[in-house]
Amino acid sequence: MKLSLNKILFKSDATGRKRLWTKLATLIKNGVPIKSALTTLHSRRIQIGKGGAPDAIALSHWLQRINNGSSIAGCTKGWVTDEEQMLLSAGEKSGDILKSLEAMCRIMTAKASIKGAVIGGVAYPIFIVLMLFGFMYLFGYKLIPSFLNLAPVEKFSGFGYLIARASIVTQYALLPFMAFCIAAIAVFMLSLPRWNGEFRIKLDGFKPYSIYRIIQGSSWLISFSALVKSGVRIEDGLEQMAKLANPWLKIRLLACLKGLKSGLTVGDALLRAGHNFPDREIVDDLIIYSSLNGFEDSLESLGNEWIESSEKIISSQMKVIFNILLVIAIIMIAMMVAGMIDMQTQMKDLLQQRH
Repeated sequence: MKLSLNKILFKSDATGRKRLWTKLATLIKNGVPIKSALTTLHSRRIQIGKGGAPDAIALSHWLQRINNGSSIAGCTKGWVTDEEQMLLSAGEKSGDILKSLEAMCRIMTAKASIKGAVIGGVAYPIFIVLMLFGFMYLFGYKLIPSFLNLAPVEKFSGFGYLIARASIVTQYALLPFMAFCIAAIAVFMLSLPRWNGEFRIKLDGFKPYSIYRIIQGSSWLISFSALVKSGVRIEDGLEQMAKLANPWLKIRLLACLKGLKSGLTVGDALLRAGHNFPDREIVDDLIIYSSLNGFEDSLESLGNEWIESSEKIISSQMKVIFNILLVIAIIMIAMMVAGMIDMQTQMKDLLQQRH
């Protein structure tokens, strides 16, 4: 039970794993055998009082497995992601584990950058939506009902009447609407890695689905380039990645693999698949590079360049979503404030008429 918990904790800590891979790569680069490098890292964790930390437990477990004849790829199974497992296995087969470790660090850095861009882009729209719901609750449940306690809805006219009616609707509909929004978001998130079909291909060209395509495409490209760079055949790399991919990505990789087996290059295979994956411009670049010598180097360079451009694309697209939500929020809040002012004015007239 304790071992399983440490596996989960270690596997979920991308930053900690990257730090470990970086240290291991540095030691190997300086001529330290991998077993000695793992022993050194484990000893250091114990010396600083971190012997019970998930990474120290992982190192201890790996060393035990290696002493029993296991490979580094075999002993890390269950502790790391499938992608890292695949790269470690490729590094061992090619005899260059250092290259695989460096590739893993690059991939993790790239994914962290993309993740940061997405989180940074999503945070502001979420704040705007929560703020809007907060104002709707304040006006619908607190402020407007205080006016309606003094005079019925029918006594108001014009914009004040509309806001009063909206307040009543809000009291009945706000919570169900919020529940619907949460459910819709959940369904949307579940559909991203699972939903396929012709209509999905069309939607992948528009936000927010295009953002998911960019994230998946850039991650795939940098991982694929690392595998090929590690000595894995292109077809074998695609097959391995397809086995581990979610349904959405799997369809695209298998379509590319089918084209490769019929004699096409990677770029031509992706073009013929018709998914516009990872991106139409990237496909054109791959068509050019696929026919040249040193495709592995070109693929790595293309992957690194697209990671950088993906961050900018995601940030700009999230800004568009933020600006749209901001405009909607400003309009709705302005309408609520204007309606309340109109109700105040009418309320004064009603009170004067009573006196």
